[in-house]
Amino acid sequence: MNFRITLFSALAVLMFTFSSCTKKYADINISSASASIANGGNKDFGTVIKGSDEADNKIDFVIESSGTKEMNVSSIELSGTNATMFTLDKKNFSSGKIAKGSSQVFSISLKTSTVGDYNASVIINSDAKENATYSVDLTGTVQ
Repeated sequence: MNFRITLFSALAVLMFTFSSCTKKYADINISSASASIANGGNKDFGTVIKGSDEADNKIDFVIESSGTKEMNVSSIELSGTNATMFTLDKKNFSSGKIAKGSSQVFSISLKTSTVGDYNASVIINSDAKENATYSVDLTGTVQ
């Protein structure tokens, strides 16, 4: 934002232009299937058949650096009661640094070996100004 102050006098016109300084910060946005997921939001895997191919129920998550500077992601991990029933795949997540306006992808799938209802969370830790710890609840049923 710029603003200008002009002072008039009989002898001179003085003009000052001020520019506000915008502090650069990292910010984060998480989405799946082009839909943003709020911090604390949920992603449901639905119902999958026992023994089916896990690749068929894989969900891609996109981490976008939506701030005004590069964002550093320090960890992505699964936690919660049934965390072992989900598989975290970071092979397409090339590094912990995401340039401003860029994104990186990781995937999660629900293991199909045992019938049941499963809940866990994926936790993303970063240097984002807001939501430095971003959590998405995961739910799914194997039948």
